[in-house]
Amino acid sequence: EQRRLGVTPSMRRAQEARARAEERLRRAVGAASGDGSHAAMPPASCGVCLVCVRKAEAETSIPFSSRHLSRACVVANTKATKDAKAKTKTNGVAAFSLCPQISAIIEARRGHVGACLTLLRERAVGRRVRVRWPDETERGPFAGTVASFDAESLTHAIAYDDGDVEPACRLWKETVHLGVPEDAHAEAERAERRDHGDGKDDAAFLRTENRTAAAAA
Repeated sequence: EQRRLGVTPSMRRAQEARARAEERLRRAVGAASGDGSHAAMPPASCGVCLVCVRKAEAETSIPFSSRHLSRACVVANTKATKDAKAKTKTNGVAAFSLCPQISAIIEARRGHVGACLTLLRERAVGRRVRVRWPDETERGPFAGTVASFDAESLTHAIAYDDGDVEPACRLWKETVHLGVPEDAHAEAERAERRDHGDGKDDAAFLRTENRTAAAAA
């Protein structure tokens, strides 16, 4: 069956190494206590993203001086701007919406690899990843490296091997898997198969791999 799908021994070794690495990641994040990812703890807000900052501003009252008490008799003033109170968007984040860390924790508890990486925050920088886009199933995963982390939006920048850069990837919303050292050998073997006219088998393998990875995510 593996031969029919174009799965070579090196590809199988890469898949097995990836499964082990992702299981270690899930256990590491699940054992964390500070971000609420442990099943026994409620999901916790991060307190530093734009959503959390605006919520804190809206709940922080600014005291009036004694000569301005008459102005404060109806509605207390806060640090929140009028735009934030109106629930408008700034930098793509809606005021008073759910902290993205809560969504990431919920997905991480389901075993989502991208969500686990999200909860690592800056510790995920330097990790190798393979991102699958729904409209690019025939091309396989896009390999890259986590380049940076933005605490305000809880997003990571991904520098892909083909030179493209995703500046703000919400990993907990994408189909993401870890990259492993065994991928290099597997990719070289796939390239050699394509050079020898085995592209049809390679495409069949990619379709099967994409379906398997999507189900695992």
